[in-house]
Amino acid sequence: MCAKTGSLPAAARCLLVAVACLTLTVSPAVAQQRPLPIEEPEGVGAGNVRLQAGVDYARDARFTLSGLEGNLWRFALLKVDIGVSRIADVELSGGLRDHLSITSASPAPLSGALQLTDRTSTGAFDDIVIGTKVRLLPEQPGRPGLAVRVATRLPNAKHPSGLGQDTTDFFATLIASQSVKETRFIENVGLGILGDPLQGHRHVNSFIFGASATRTVGAGVEALAGVDGRTGPDEPGLEARAIARAGVARTQGAARLELDLTLGLTNRDGNVGFAVNASFKFHAFSPVN
Repeated sequence: MCAKTGSLPAAARCLLVAVACLTLTVSPAVAQQRPLPIEEPEGVGAGNVRLQAGVDYARDARFTLSGLEGNLWRFALLKVDIGVSRIADVELSGGLRDHLSITSASPAPLSGALQLTDRTSTGAFDDIVIGTKVRLLPEQPGRPGLAVRVATRLPNAKHPSGLGQDTTDFFATLIASQSVKETRFIENVGLGILGDPLQGHRHVNSFIFGASATRTVGAGVEALAGVDGRTGPDEPGLEARAIARAGVARTQGAARLELDLTLGLTNRDGNVGFAVNASFKFHAFSPVN
């Protein structure tokens, strides 16, 4: 249906379908997400849609609200980017299933709220994130590309699974990119406003950061490395987060496959892990000029 051409309502239909699909799969026990991924300033282009799906794994991840620790799998991490104009995208992301194999449990502020049917594992759905990205300047030789992104993480997460936050978070980020020969550098800096999971009326400010370098090593093949995370107070659910990653990506036509090794840089984000992400872009509608 989304491929029907003609006008802006077609874009709206695409967004509504994506929202409906993710909403129908979200239960009250939504899992807390890891730091925001690094974004690039370019959008998908007017009338285009990019679908992404992935999976990642982190060993020895800690959930300080519930006191659970274990090996975390995140399956069917979905993201939809819709190009509503030449410079603006609307995005929607969420995951269908998180699974934690529990290796230890310790007393924590919300450990009494746990409702586990199996003491060796627990699972939940990811939070939904809705965002908008607007390109300010295209990248040119000697001048970086710039964009701004605002996003909201919806308050779907609950505590009984041991993976939930049950908070609303807001993020505003400035994105820059610059290519130097075969290497492209991307930087993300911004502000996060995080809801306190223990005091519903309280919010704290967080500095968001991310940086990556991507180098072309062959036809359609890139090597990449990066780090992303946030600052935060040393309080359960609000702590600093950071993940480093290095990997390789293969692009062929409209399809892209990326494989990364990951390393948690805080005790919240686990030890070693990996991530796999596949994406496909296609033209879906003709926006109004």
